[in-house]
Amino acid sequence: MKLKRIPRLSRLIFLTLMLIGLSCSSYAQSPPPGNKKILILVGYQYGLPVPDAFTKSAIASLKAKGISADDIFIEYLDLLRNPQAEYRQKLAELLHRKLNTYILGVIVAFSASAVRFLENEGRDLFPAAPLIINTGTRTTEWKGVPREVHTMTSVMDFSGTLQYALALLPKTQRVIVTLGRDHEGIAARAHESLAGYESKLAIEYTSELSYEEMLQRVTHAPADTIILNSSYFGDKTGRNFIPAEVSKKIAGNANAPVFVMYDNLVGNGVLGGSVLRSEAVATVLADLALEIMHDKQTSKLSDLISTPVIPMFDWTQMQRWGLDMDKLPPESLVLNQPVTLWGQYKEFVIAVVLALLLLSVLVLLLYGQNRLRRKAEILARESEERFRVLLEHAPEAVILLNIDQHKLIDANSQAKRFSEGARQALLNLQLPGMTEHGVAESIDAEIKQALDGGEVMLEKYMNMDGEARYWEVRFVRLPAARQSLLRASFTDISERKQTQQALARLNDELEERVKLRTADLQKTMDQLHHFQEELLQSKKLAALGGMVAGVAHELNTPIGNCLLTTTTQSHDLQELERAMAHGLKRSVLQAYMQNSTTALAITEKNLLRASELVACFKQVAADHRTSERSHFSLRALCNECLQTIAAHRPTHEYQIVQDIPQDIELDSYSGLLGQVLENLIVNAMVHGYDDRGHGTIHIAATCSQAWVKIEVSDQGLGIAAESQGRIFDPFFTSKMGRGSVGLGLHIVHNIVSTVLAGRISVTSKVGEGTIFTLDIPCTAPQANARQIEQLFVE
Repeated sequence: MKLKRIPRLSRLIFLTLMLIGLSCSSYAQSPPPGNKKILILVGYQYGLPVPDAFTKSAIASLKAKGISADDIFIEYLDLLRNPQAEYRQKLAELLHRKLNTYILGVIVAFSASAVRFLENEGRDLFPAAPLIINTGTRTTEWKGVPREVHTMTSVMDFSGTLQYALALLPKTQRVIVTLGRDHEGIAARAHESLAGYESKLAIEYTSELSYEEMLQRVTHAPADTIILNSSYFGDKTGRNFIPAEVSKKIAGNANAPVFVMYDNLVGNGVLGGSVLRSEAVATVLADLALEIMHDKQTSKLSDLISTPVIPMFDWTQMQRWGLDMDKLPPESLVLNQPVTLWGQYKEFVIAVVLALLLLSVLVLLLYGQNRLRRKAEILARESEERFRVLLEHAPEAVILLNIDQHKLIDANSQAKRFSEGARQALLNLQLPGMTEHGVAESIDAEIKQALDGGEVMLEKYMNMDGEARYWEVRFVRLPAARQSLLRASFTDISERKQTQQALARLNDELEERVKLRTADLQKTMDQLHHFQEELLQSKKLAALGGMVAGVAHELNTPIGNCLLTTTTQSHDLQELERAMAHGLKRSVLQAYMQNSTTALAITEKNLLRASELVACFKQVAADHRTSERSHFSLRALCNECLQTIAAHRPTHEYQIVQDIPQDIELDSYSGLLGQVLENLIVNAMVHGYDDRGHGTIHIAATCSQAWVKIEVSDQGLGIAAESQGRIFDPFFTSKMGRGSVGLGLHIVHNIVSTVLAGRISVTSKVGEGTIFTLDIPCTAPQANARQIEQLFVE
């Protein structure tokens, strides 16, 4: 026991002497003016990879931002190896005496042990200085100290590391998490992060094992195991360890891949993981410290600031365990990967490749240019040869002239037969020989027009080959540099001229013949129009005669009945007068009264029938009120039509089926469209089912773009094929003389085709039924009152 106390006592004596020396010297010093200082408190001892890398990176980052090394204080508190309260108290006094002569701009506490030191022993240590806490927890409670505190978390990513490990080793069944004494709350964070995997994997924690037991456990781990190594500072026996050395020992003895959460531990047998980078942590802390020191707005800095993690792996360990590099995240940082030519001389390789590509492109361009030049030369020779063949074998005579040099350059075989005088005349810019008027004609104006770029064509009567003939002369300028070249072609058109003259004479003769034939044809057409008018009048009279015969037949019965009744009534009245002259009996008077009542009833019934027939011709006049334009629902209009029909004739025996969607809206003439639907439905009852009183009538409608299609169909008698072309004619009916006058479908056709601007057609087979199809626009064109009035007049 005494041997264990000697090192502790020696450290206390050493710290006491240092505090006395510093206290004696501090009384003689006064706070020197100067910049604010930055104090970094590290809870661990010096020599640990992670804290040392952090402090090194923090110093480098602060220096890069203009902070002098003289303004940076770093204190390694060594709290894990010295947890005694007396040591911690003396350490607080030592820091106070050491730094109270400076103005601290900010304090940075690295690790939870440093934070607890400030919460307890360092409560009054530079209370005016803002504090930045870097811990591994996301909930840091500061116990009532009036200090400006900013928290940055550097949480070990247990879950992310395990996720990467399972991606590389999908057959894993067991996870061993190497934990020692829980000085920093690491065990709780590990349990919290890995809780979601406990139902899938067997997770084992070594916090209750000694160091040797922990090594034995990882050494004899099953084949389907992975190891998550956290910061191992000590075991349950109270011994302290260096986490980097423990990590290396575990990696050397483990029978399974080892994953870590700090970048400084990757390598030396460790495979990798989702790691915290000390350099990134230090840079974030340095930036935060500088913002606070420069008195920037720090309200947003009071929130938790998390440092990022990155995937980092060791290439040699990937090869050792036979893992697939393609399963690593794309942003992974791979260490110890063999240096390749590309990796070592990347810029040089790119430059060489680009130079080679450029040279290759230039070579290809030169090669292509040479090929194009040779091809152009071949094409030029071929073009020249083709031109020569075309020129030589042309049916017309062709001459090439150099106007500037007054020289004939070339001529084809057809032109060579011209006389020398003719060619010389061309060189003198005159048409050779004599014209029809016997005078040589100059062509200077035509030559100038051709040289200006236009094509000049002349038809002249000339003597070119010893015989005066008609020639077609064409002048075209040829492209040439610094020369005026002209192509002159001569085509013998004497036969064409003769043919044209003959055609002109023939045309004159034909025109005279056409005039005579036209007069005869006009006379015939006049006679034909006269015959057509007579035929149309005959058809109208025939239709009118049929209508009049039908109307006369229909009216003859009720009027004849009325005449017979009134005649009988007159005879009874005479009998009554004779009876009154000889003495009127009661029985005679009663018989007369009874006969009179019967006669009046018969007369009234027949007069009503005659009135209905007359009203049939007047129904249109009563419908003028329905010609108002409105916005309405087609389904609602159909329901109104059915109600109107039911009020005038029994419809309960007919099955009327509607298939009209609710959303079909029309901007049209509802009254006229309703009259059309009523006429078609009544037509199906009267003609389709021959007034049998029962049957099925189907009304369907569909809307496509701006048009509505309405079908009214029945399964009745049908319409004969020879009658389908006449059903829309006026006065055509299959029941003439039986109460129908043949105007219903004619009015329907006029309404649909004129005011509603639509079309109506019929499809029918005898014995199978009839379908009337209406195609009308959703928005009808505006119709004037005269158009609607004319509709009913017709």
